Amino acid sequence: MALAQTLVTRPGAVVLDEPTTGLDPATRGAVLDRLCVLARGGTALVLLTHDLDAVARIAAAGPAVQVLRLDHGRVVRRGPAGGRADAPRAGGAPAGDGDARLAVRGLTVRSASGVPLLSGVDLTLGRGGCLAVVGPSGAGKTTLGRALAGLAPHTGRVLVDGAVPARRAVQYVHQDCRSAFLDHRSVLDQVARPAVLLHGSSHADARAGALALLDRLGLARDTVARRPGGLSGGQLQRASVARALLVRPSVLVADEATSALDGGHRRLLLDELGRARREEGLAVVLISHDPVTVAAADRVLALSGGRVAAPPGPTPGA
Repeated sequence: MALAQTLVTRPGAVVLDEPTTGLDPATRGAVLDRLCVLARGGTALVLLTHDLDAVARIAAAGPAVQVLRLDHGRVVRRGPAGGRADAPRAGGAPAGDGDARLAVRGLTVRSASGVPLLSGVDLTLGRGGCLAVVGPSGAGKTTLGRALAGLAPHTGRVLVDGAVPARRAVQYVHQDCRSAFLDHRSVLDQVARPAVLLHGSSHADARAGALALLDRLGLARDTVARRPGGLSGGQLQRASVARALLVRPSVLVADEATSALDGGHRRLLLDELGRARREEGLAVVLISHDPVTVAAADRVLALSGGRVAAPPGPTPGA
C-alpha cells in the first residue's frame, strides 16, 4: 500500500527502504516485477536493502545497477550488483509426542467473532530441532506463533516436555520488534530484565550475560546502552532474540527475526541459535519468508488459509 501510494504520483525517482522485507514469495515477486518495469521506463530507484537477490533480479531486467555498500556510516564498496549470502545448517529431527520438546495437537484459533484463523494444526519438534513455518501473507503463521507462546486464545493441546508450558518455557520474538521495546529505557536493561524475572538471575549476572550475548550478535556495549530509538530495525531484531535466549527457554518462536538483517548479521544470529540448539536442546520455530533462513531449519511446515498446506517435511535441498 505504501508503494502504491508513492507510485500513483508518477515520480521521477523513488527511494525504497527494504521494500521486500516481510513479503511472501509471490507478493515479493509482484513488487520486484513492478520495480523492474519502473527502472526500464526511466524511473531512478534508490534501493536500501539487504536482499541481494532482489538487486540481482532488477539488474537482470536490463537497467545498469550499481551497489554502494555502507559500514558504520562510510562507503566501503562501490561497483556492479552481485553477491549472495549463505547460511549455516544445523541438525535435528522430528520426534514423537513421547520424546518431543514441543508437541501440538489440534491447535485452533478463532477471532472474537468466531471466524477461524487457524484450524487443526498438528506438529512435533524434538530437542535441538528447528522447524520453519512458511506460507503467503495472511496464511496464519504469526497466529500460530502467538498461540504456541500462549499469546493468543486457542483450543487444542500445546505441550512442552510433556506438560503445559510455564511462562518461561516458550519465548516469542515479535515480528514488529520495535514495538516490543519501551521507549524510555536502554536496550541493555530491557534485554537483561527478563532473565531476572523469569530465570532467577541476579541483576549483575543478567547484565553480564546480556552484554556477552549481544556482543556475539554484533551489538557493541555503547550501542545497546542507547534507548530503542537509537537503534536500527536490524539491531533491535538481534536484541529481541538475545532477550528471549537469556531466559533459557525450552522453545523459541521467532517471527521474521532475520527480515531486517544483512547476510553477515543473519549468519551470526543463526549461528547463535545453532549453538543453543546443540548445547541446550533448544527447539526453534522460525516463521519466515527468507529462503536462507528457512534453509537453516530441519523441516518445513507450510500454511495456507489457516490450515496446514504441507505437513512438516525435510527442508528442500537438505
